[in-house]
Amino acid sequence: MEKEPDTTIVRLRVPGETESLSLVRTVVTHLARSLGFPEREVDKIEVAVDEACTNVLEHAYRFVSPKPPVQLEIRRAVDQWVL
Repeated sequence: MEKEPDTTIVRLRVPGETESLSLVRTVVTHLARSLGFPEREVDKIEVAVDEACTNVLEHAYRFVSPKPPVQLEIRRAVDQWVL
């Protein structure tokens, strides 16, 4: 039987408002830096996650009131992270 890899999961749930995205950026940036990503890659990760969350708020939640929370799940298996 094959053993499943050790996995770390970080879950983040913030209000569905653009003001909450600064917390998302802070958490994602901290995780990337703590894992030793080069600063250039940290910046790319931060921008990509921010753009994805912004798109959810602007497009998926455009006509929804009140806006539901934004939820992220970041998983780290032995040698990889998945967002």
